[in-house]
Amino acid sequence: MTSDDNDDENKTKTKTKTKAKMKMKMKMKMKMKMKMKMKMKMKMKMKTKTKTKTKKKTKKTKLEEVESSTPVSRDDTTG
Repeated sequence: MTSDDNDDENKTKTKTKTKAKMKMKMKMKMKMKMKMKMKMKMKMKMKTKTKTKTKKKTKKTKLEEVESSTPVSRDDTTG
């Protein structure tokens, strides 16, 4: 009977250990989620920053396109 009692004690010990492990895992998961959220926020911030930069660049390229297309049209008129 004593061996059975010991087994029961061991089982309860392992149960509490696994519960603690599960809690730690959940904590780690929550931390990872928070880190991922922060990373996503930073990415979104960076995206918005880059979007404004690219918008400015596209405006410049549009102007360059207009400038490059005008001499072509002049060549067409002279030719």
